[in-house]
Amino acid sequence: MSNFKTVARRLIGRDPVKMAILALFILSCVGMAYYCHFILGIEVVFTHFFYVPIVLAAFWWGRRAVWVAIFLGGWLIASDALSPSAHVLEISNLLRSGMFVAVGLTVGILRERVLRLGTVEELAATLQKEKAYSESIISNMSDLLIVFDRKGRIETVNEQTERRLNYSRDELLGKLVGRFFEEEEEEEEEEFSIRRLNQLLREGSTKGVGVQIRTKQGAVLPVLVSIGAIMNGAGEAIRYVATAKDITDLRRAEEERRRLEMQLVHAGRLPSLGEMAAAIAHELNQPLSVISMAVEGRLRDIEKKRLEISALPSDLEDIMRNVKRIDRIITHVRTFARKPEEIRTVNPEEVLDNVFTMLGEQFKVHDISVSRNIGEKLPLIETDANQLEQVFVNILTNARQVLDKRVDEAAKKGESFEKRLVCGISRERIEENEWVVYRFADNAYGVPDELKTRVFEPFFTTREFGEGTGLGLSISYSIVTRSLGGRIWVEDNEMGGASFKVAVPVKT
Repeated sequence: MSNFKTVARRLIGRDPVKMAILALFILSCVGMAYYCHFILGIEVVFTHFFYVPIVLAAFWWGRRAVWVAIFLGGWLIASDALSPSAHVLEISNLLRSGMFVAVGLTVGILRERVLRLGTVEELAATLQKEKAYSESIISNMSDLLIVFDRKGRIETVNEQTERRLNYSRDELLGKLVGRFFEEEEEEEEEEFSIRRLNQLLREGSTKGVGVQIRTKQGAVLPVLVSIGAIMNGAGEAIRYVATAKDITDLRRAEEERRRLEMQLVHAGRLPSLGEMAAAIAHELNQPLSVISMAVEGRLRDIEKKRLEISALPSDLEDIMRNVKRIDRIITHVRTFARKPEEIRTVNPEEVLDNVFTMLGEQFKVHDISVSRNIGEKLPLIETDANQLEQVFVNILTNARQVLDKRVDEAAKKGESFEKRLVCGISRERIEENEWVVYRFADNAYGVPDELKTRVFEPFFTTREFGEGTGLGLSISYSIVTRSLGGRIWVEDNEMGGASFKVAVPVKT
């Protein structure tokens, strides 16, 4: 009851005129019920007029009209119960009271929803505002936007599309969208099928697909296209919305990154060449000594006139053999110093042989015992042998340095230490793919678990400041994973040291 009084006070305070009109209707209904039941003594009261104040209250105040319905329904039931002619409570009046409440709630809810939507003018203004807002977003998009129908005819474009393709809106609307894709031929057939679009939709790859479109001047514009379908009620595509992101700057940046990366890879060979200089000099010194001794011996024989013609062929063969050896070393060093070559088919062991052609003598000078473990019937690999050799040079140079450090520490403790290096090649299956795996295992320190991935980061090094740049393994990682499509990782081995492994795809 207190709630009813509170609502009534609020309504009267808001609009007394409406409350007066409503009170007049309510009193009329109450008076009619009183007159019928208590004056005339009849049981039936025509309640059609009871709906008038209920609907009026609902139209004015929404769901608060339920209080009017409850009041009128209660009065009808009370009148029926107190009527002189009433013996039992009429069920029909209970149903009518329920109908009052239902009508009050229904009309009140509908009225509130209509108010939320606003008037027709307000609704039109809201729609116009939303349209202007959407057009503003589309107009200011940095990407190209094209809407086209099922036949591929353009219906809508944004300003970015006009600007990037150098076409006016009138020149684009109604045209076949396939005309602007470089893959499509310019056609004006009515039943045009967008081959590229259909292919993308069949593959389900309609997000971020790289294609090329042509501008009005014939220039090629690389873009990433995403296509979405607008569906009707039957689930059929009636239109397509395509957004295209211009990736010209991204491609330039990627090309520049790759160029700088290749320069870094190439520059990374120069320290390797410096490391190999002493070993190469020693490697060249041996065949030069053989040649020098053979020539000096024959010259002395000539001076003393005791030259034996029969010994010349053997001496000349030794000279030629060592000349070829020198030529092979020099040629390979020059090849190694050149920029990367192209991917070609090579024998896996040949790459390792070429590396030890340059580094073999260096390991002998440092008293490092090198052994090989080469698998049988190794398949051919497709790789850039020049770049793969650089990876091996970096790994082997690191191995030599840590082995030297290990033997120095052992010497300080008065202990002996035999430096060992094992190089292996095997054929392995990794994740359902065939790989040729190179393994370089030393018996120095090994790599802690927390550093097994960090060793391939740029500028990361465990050596003292000034002893290294920390780029060797980083460059190796970049070469193997990006240029050669392979893998590189480090593990511990049974000798207590580290094993660097390089996996290269098998030739298919």
